[in-house]
Amino acid sequence: MHFPTWVDLKGEDAVPETVHHVVVPIDPRKDLLWHSLKQHVQTDEVHLRDNVRPGNMTPETLSESTKLLKGEYCLRAIDSLNMDQAIIFCRTKLDCDNMEAYLNRRGCPGKNNPYSCVCLHGDRKPHERKENLERFKRKDVKFLICTDVAARGIDVSGVPFSKL
Repeated sequence: MHFPTWVDLKGEDAVPETVHHVVVPIDPRKDLLWHSLKQHVQTDEVHLRDNVRPGNMTPETLSESTKLLKGEYCLRAIDSLNMDQAIIFCRTKLDCDNMEAYLNRRGCPGKNNPYSCVCLHGDRKPHERKENLERFKRKDVKFLICTDVAARGIDVSGVPFSKL
């Protein structure tokens, strides 16, 4: 954009005290774990044909390795903070689907899965989105994964965490 302008329609730049954010910086140059992960989040494969490999610090390698580490860091945050319910925000709908598959794969099957989750985004059928939100509100699943666009207007009381 040329000469962008910031427009603040709310008038306040504050987050309610009842909302807790967890932000975990990921730096694949410092954490070389990414190339030895046995299980990782499926990526969007944007860098599938790039020379992504350990030791190669190109922007493409750093981008792909960050994507690979996101799931592992998400699990670390969930475990270290003993999260029993949270909203996890992802950049794209595909990222949401991939994170949902990863978390459900990493936990045990069934109701006792410590990472049980559902997605909420525009590519899901309306009845599926509604049911997923209801399952999260009833605490049938622990994590709701969505894009920031899909989460607009959602108000679920008692959710202690939201993660990006």
